[in-house]
Amino acid sequence: MEKALAKKPAESQYKNKSKGLIIPADNIIKPSKQSDHYVLGNSIRREVHSTTVLPANTQPDRLYSSDNNLEANIFPHLFPDGSGSWSRQKNGQYHKHRLLHLDRRWANDKLYLFFAFDRNMKERILKYPNIPTMSNANRPANVTAKEVSNTKNSYDKYSKVLPATVTGSKAFWRKKWLDLVAMVRQLGPADLFVTLTANDSWKELKTILSQYDNPQSILHPVDTTEYFFKRFNSIKPLLFGSSSVFGKVKDHWYRIEAQNRGALHVHCLIWLESKIESEQLISAQIPTQTDIFSKQLATMVRDFQIHNCRPNRCFRSAKGLATTQCKYGFPYKQRETDGYDEEGMRYEYKRTSINDTRVVPYNPYILYAWNAHIMSNK
Repeated sequence: MEKALAKKPAESQYKNKSKGLIIPADNIIKPSKQSDHYVLGNSIRREVHSTTVLPANTQPDRLYSSDNNLEANIFPHLFPDGSGSWSRQKNGQYHKHRLLHLDRRWANDKLYLFFAFDRNMKERILKYPNIPTMSNANRPANVTAKEVSNTKNSYDKYSKVLPATVTGSKAFWRKKWLDLVAMVRQLGPADLFVTLTANDSWKELKTILSQYDNPQSILHPVDTTEYFFKRFNSIKPLLFGSSSVFGKVKDHWYRIEAQNRGALHVHCLIWLESKIESEQLISAQIPTQTDIFSKQLATMVRDFQIHNCRPNRCFRSAKGLATTQCKYGFPYKQRETDGYDEEGMRYEYKRTSINDTRVVPYNPYILYAWNAHIMSNK
């Protein structure tokens, strides 16, 4: 109790001032240039140095992005010998090697993940020769953090200067959009639209995460993301490769996105060499056959393909207005064949049983191989 009371005055001085890790001042490399800096103090606590307290009459030290040993000083618990930091001589795959290292200390440190992303994005941006000129165009001075925070449309205002090599920039998405427009003009409308969603309960993923005390996928984004990409790469031949279950594929396009909770999913467009009847490609029914494959498939359909309406998502129009009908069309009417609805606006699939009216369309072989929610539409 006496020690806690003695520490309180020193800690209170830096409350609201510090932004970073508690690191003894003796371990800090003094800045060599006036550039981006990281303020080190006591706003984030780590068990490895939770007892460190800044001297009573000192200010938090600063580390600058130009420091050669930046990482080792910001993350002493990851670099206990004080060396091995990133440098411009180690660019390219440096952070990927860190995150995929057999030693999982870097992959499981959430702050290090954001730090690595920040460093990579800045390096990509600053390597573009026109950034300094274009970023200051039509402005009397460099843009500041305050200016960006006070601008409602800061993305629209400032992201135009970034090149297409920077993921998420306007130029990046415009290039993707132009690629797709060119494909549609050359090949016509795609024959199939397929979506693949992640499954936190994949057996292989759970085995990978079982090495941790808390094996929740959301707590281990590197392992979860790496497994998702490996699984997606393994199913590509069945989607649009030489072994495609849809037949001979002329071309394809896909985009990987993240849901609000961070889970990844893939949207694919597929062009086929020859047209095939949708009943051979897509089903919206729960299998009723008694063979082993059909029984396992029926279980997957019940687990992954049944749509349950959510008021805040399903009963909202594009303008956010409340509606009485699910915007995705569920539950669908029973019908004996595939075809357009009475209004000719929505393509519907064969659903002969009342139990099929909430089944999301799927391809049986892709669902069986992916073992997670999918959606297939003609």
